[in-house]
Amino acid sequence: MIKVLSKGFASLQDLGRLGHRQKGIPYAGVMDQDAYQLCNALLSNVDNTPVIEYFNIGLKIQALKDFSCCIIGQVTGISINGKTAKSGQILILKKGDVLDTGRVAGGTFAYLGIAGVYRGDSVLGSSSESLNILSQGIDNLAFEPRVITNTMSRLSPKFLTENPTIIDCFQGPEWSKHLTEVKKELIEKTYHLSRETWRMAFKLQEKIPNKISGISSSPVMPGTVQLTPKGDVMILMRDAQTTGGYPRILQLSDDAINKLCRVGWGGKIKFNVYL
Repeated sequence: MIKVLSKGFASLQDLGRLGHRQKGIPYAGVMDQDAYQLCNALLSNVDNTPVIEYFNIGLKIQALKDFSCCIIGQVTGISINGKTAKSGQILILKKGDVLDTGRVAGGTFAYLGIAGVYRGDSVLGSSSESLNILSQGIDNLAFEPRVITNTMSRLSPKFLTENPTIIDCFQGPEWSKHLTEVKKELIEKTYHLSRETWRMAFKLQEKIPNKISGISSSPVMPGTVQLTPKGDVMILMRDAQTTGGYPRILQLSDDAINKLCRVGWGGKIKFNVYL
């Protein structure tokens, strides 16, 4: 269906593998579920249709047949045959057209959705892949694509409206072991996302004094905020492991995980802790 002309950091993702963490299997799935849902809604795809999630450097593809698609994310430089195109609207590719998916704002994620039905394999109810599929030069995706004739529909998602971004969260199991001054700092201070961000975890630039001893390996999940012995703050994301031995000081809401995916490297966040 497509030929990959220039490879980027991309993988195929849907909503992930739910109900298998007791076996040690992470949820995986798209990082920003809101953006993913917008993408499939615009294309009138059925629930859980996979999309191509890409990070930092986009990719360039050539259409081997006609199909419609869209791009959702903080992206610049999108073009079809060298002509500027926009995110948040339906794009039609004719056979032979070349789509450059553009460059994503540092530390955020973008989504290329394809109109149609996915016929590829799934494992435990999901087609998500942790492997960078396009790095292997895969030129075919198992879609039955379609062309959308009404291209007037478009979305204008507002990805960020606040600076710093307010991250809603709850107290983690080890929250009560924090000294009062550390809790106050967590609530009142503004933090910055470091460049050490990927699908498994995001790290903050600032450190927090840690006087909590290590814990027995205990359940963790996407959104769990861990504090390492050195004071590093790690926010677990969609590919998070199922257990961990660092104190769990906070737990992000699902909406907060989505918002965090749009902040980007160096972006400011503040924790809104429900006490």
